[in-house]
Amino acid sequence: MSIGNSQSTIYYEDCNTLDGWTNTGAQFHGLINVGGDHKWYSVDPITPEDDHTGGGNCFYVNGNAIYQDAWVNHYILYRIESPVINIKGHDNCVLEFWMQLRSEVDNWDGAFIDWSHDGVIWTQFTNSKICPDYDGKMSRNDASTPYFKMLKPAWFNYRITWTRVLIDLSEIDDVKNFQLRFTFHSDEYEVYQGWAIDDIKILSTSIPVVKGNGNLVKKNDNSPKEGNNTDFGKVKMGTTAVRKFSFYNPGPAPLQLTGIPFVKATGDGFLVIKQPSTKVVEAGSSVSFDVQFTSGMPGIATGIVNGSVTIPCSTDSLFCDPQPYTFAIKANSVY
Repeated sequence: MSIGNSQSTIYYEDCNTLDGWTNTGAQFHGLINVGGDHKWYSVDPITPEDDHTGGGNCFYVNGNAIYQDAWVNHYILYRIESPVINIKGHDNCVLEFWMQLRSEVDNWDGAFIDWSHDGVIWTQFTNSKICPDYDGKMSRNDASTPYFKMLKPAWFNYRITWTRVLIDLSEIDDVKNFQLRFTFHSDEYEVYQGWAIDDIKILSTSIPVVKGNGNLVKKNDNSPKEGNNTDFGKVKMGTTAVRKFSFYNPGPAPLQLTGIPFVKATGDGFLVIKQPSTKVVEAGSSVSFDVQFTSGMPGIATGIVNGSVTIPCSTDSLFCDPQPYTFAIKANSVY
């Protein structure tokens, strides 16, 4: 899974030091404990044998020691908060980091991420914004009530190789005050190595725009219109109609067309007769392509013919399932 060259980095934490990050770990239903047993550390990891980049430290629950159990009728939250990050002026942001996880599986212990605009109110990212999804909800431990009794989405299955995580920030970006909080839950019994994270980035990504006849063609638009060239209108049998489109990259970084061919058309009689001239679309630039409809091809009767246009590009991998720029087209074959 790769964003390719469609992003610019606006924040990077290599996790080689905890400078600027704050431990806020606590034991429930006990008192806050600022001792080592409830802390994250920046360490050169033993398990795994190295950090994500093959040299340096990562952030690790309880360092290279196994995380602690909380004793009967208690649980521990290992929590670490980022410094305030200024992402004002940046749109379509994505959070990227790498993790390994060795936890008590089956909805007991687990890991999750929150965000805040003020450091007071924290909101958890949901599966609709995360790739890969959380594994389920924790905790099955009655002592975790009232906070987590099978209510808190979390990762808890083993991930013993460095796993890339992507989170869509586009609905909460363009602010001066942005913070992240990483939380790991430990209940009464069973302890392992815990949660390791590394190479935390916030990226501002390029989101493509398609236009026809100078008018916007929205991504996933299923309502063809003559005004933006997606509705070819009436086309007489035995003739062709060509509609021109542009694929625009507003920035801040280059976009890469990843399809073979770059643009694909489906539907009887539809064909891309002119492909974009280049694979890489620089920020602020556009490429054009032409789609042709031929009326009266063998097997095509008169009436409405439906089709679609699909443009895979380097932003597709912001999601677990690729989501290329796709929109509907149609034509009306007439005598």
